[in-house]
Amino acid sequence: EDRPVLQATFLSNNCFEHLTRLIQNSKVLDQDTDVDQDTDAIVVHVVRVLTSIMSGSSSAKEVFKERIGYPHLLEVLQSHGPPTRRLLQELLNMAVEGDHSGC
Repeated sequence: EDRPVLQATFLSNNCFEHLTRLIQNSKVLDQDTDVDQDTDAIVVHVVRVLTSIMSGSSSAKEVFKERIGYPHLLEVLQSHGPPTRRLLQELLNMAVEGDHSGC
């Protein structure tokens, strides 16, 4: 299966750092836009990507904790203001490594 190879490629290219910066930079984009719709789209998709990368990989989770850490991710997410329902759903999916609605 290609999944472990892809995870290793992502990890060796500092993807967690790039994704965290993308969330931080999306805040600037959200402030510059007049459209109120989908202001959380980038954040939700990044959380989904993070979940996908770490799912089933204890080494990927360990790398995330060492390089970024959950406290820093929380800080970055909180800088966007109150979470949307969609973001909360993705964070729950991250916690259970899949669709949380079946829990």
